Amino acid sequence: MAAWLPPRSVLADADVTFTDYGWLLYLVVPGYAGWKVVKFVMDYVFTPTDQEMAENDPEYKKRMEKKEKKAERQKFKVVKH
Repeated sequence: MAAWLPPRSVLADADVTFTDYGWLLYLVVPGYAGWKVVKFVMDYVFTPTDQEMAENDPEYKKRMEKKEKKAERQKFKVVKH
């Protein structure tokens, strides 16, 4: 009974047989998967949050300045006798 062997690409087998660099073909699938994982992690880590995006928005800054100015004003009326 023959032992079970995992399926391989005929092209990769032929390439390995006839060239010294055919084994690089075996790295394509794990390399692509690794690239996708790294890209996913990088996008997750370096995506700015809504707060960070708002801080860089000039309209947001203007609203915050207006809000701060309003907070500095007196909230009660001073009555002199």
